[in-house]
Amino acid sequence: MRSSIFLVCYLALAFLVHDASSTLAKRACACQCKPKTTAAPSTTTPSRATTTPRPATTTRPTTTTTVQPCQKRAKSDIWFILDASSSIGLTNWAHQTKFAADITQAFTIGVLDILFGCLIFNYDVTKIFDLNTYLDKTSLYNTIRGIQYPTGQGTFTYKGFKKIREDALFSAAYGGRATASKIVIVMTDGQSSDKAKTIEEAELLKKEGVVIIAVGIGNAVDSSELQGMASDSSKVFTAENYELLDVIKNKLVNFTCDKASGL
Repeated sequence: MRSSIFLVCYLALAFLVHDASSTLAKRACACQCKPKTTAAPSTTTPSRATTTPRPATTTRPTTTTTVQPCQKRAKSDIWFILDASSSIGLTNWAHQTKFAADITQAFTIGVLDILFGCLIFNYDVTKIFDLNTYLDKTSLYNTIRGIQYPTGQGTFTYKGFKKIREDALFSAAYGGRATASKIVIVMTDGQSSDKAKTIEEAELLKKEGVVIIAVGIGNAVDSSELQGMASDSSKVFTAENYELLDVIKNKLVNFTCDKASGL
């Protein structure tokens, strides 16, 4: 009886062991026989940053023409008549006063050499200083550069010529010298408010022996009026705009130097 029970237990145990081994073997086979999966290569192309080159910015160099000095010892009384009309504006006013101030630096300043006076005009005319007010380059330059832009309408150019003539601004009372050549440099950027009077007053000054040099700036000037103001066509200078005044600076200096009385 005991032998039979033992045999039954032995067989049952053997069956369980066999069954467990078979299950493990199947699992092992399943793991080993399972085909390897190869990861498909990525078809995504990495995006490349596209940089659009920025267009080159070309900056036009600002050139400043150095004024060439007058090499001749000369004696001249020179009056500036500067346009201070409302069309000028602050920026162009600064260009105009710098141009005039630069002109003075080309000459020897003094009672035996060159003297400058200055008027400005719009509706009215204002005398800034006389011929004998400033006798050195530094004071002359700084004063012209420092002239405040006035507020006023109109371009009454003739009033500048008229004031010089009627007030005798070339006389000794204002620093004028009998043996000095007399020159007026008038600057404007447009037609005057009274063309006929402007030319008439210019003619009256020219009859008194005054050489008039006309400087026109921009495309609003009246060429025939410039010709009428100036002593002759060779004494007309023009610039396309105030920034290009430097282009004619040395031409004007050379011309003024030639017209100055030699010592």
